[in-house]
Amino acid sequence: MEFEELDSWTENRRILRDVVVRAVLMPFISVLFKIVVSAIYCAHADKRDFCTLTFFEFLMKVVSNYAFDSLLLVQYMIMYTYYRHMSNLKSKVVTSHCDANKTLRVYRNILDSVDRIKPVFDKLILTGIIIAVPRFMTTEYMVLHEVKTQQNWVLLTVQYAVVLQMGILMSVSTLAAEAVNTHADEISLTLHNNLIGTTDQQKRFEIQQTLVYMSARPSQLYVWRRIPVDARLPMAIISVMTTYLIVIVQFTHLFD
Repeated sequence: MEFEELDSWTENRRILRDVVVRAVLMPFISVLFKIVVSAIYCAHADKRDFCTLTFFEFLMKVVSNYAFDSLLLVQYMIMYTYYRHMSNLKSKVVTSHCDANKTLRVYRNILDSVDRIKPVFDKLILTGIIIAVPRFMTTEYMVLHEVKTQQNWVLLTVQYAVVLQMGILMSVSTLAAEAVNTHADEISLTLHNNLIGTTDQQKRFEIQQTLVYMSARPSQLYVWRRIPVDARLPMAIISVMTTYLIVIVQFTHLFD
């Protein structure tokens, strides 16, 4: 038991270290990306309003843009932590270093931790969608307008890079959630294989108990029990944005 506690403490420290590293690097990379993109844009633009800002005004604009990025990065940090814990559990189950009782105990503790933070996570997801969708559509419409006016290819590349970065930030947390579900499925499959391969009645009972619990309490997350947090979410958002963007382009006669 002492060895298991020490091993768990070591794993938690490793996960915490990885989360802290990402929490430091990702905001830095995000701000650096915006500064570089803005510098390239202004170097090839013809004195547009954005490029005539004072340094303080430019800094405030970067900070306001980063506030939105921070919202998405916090979502990702939560889902990455969830993913790492589920990944560690999957590795131990697959390599037979974790019996059914310990698997059940660890799995339950992971989901208990997620449930404690889920009300905050739900608000973050909904706020991110409400802010991201109109912002993404506005940026994409501006890109289409630049295409129509045949602007410098460097400017188009820069704006496409901004759209791509927004799409990546909107998707990383849902992709991490999809990876969590994949690991949970692998754990369940391994336990089913172990159930077939053992004749010990006590072990069979423990495995069946774990499988029943995992079936009753799946790893899949839903926002307010309606919106699935997995790879389906960004696809649904892209579908809605594409539909309304086509409608906006038609009503504004952008390409007439």
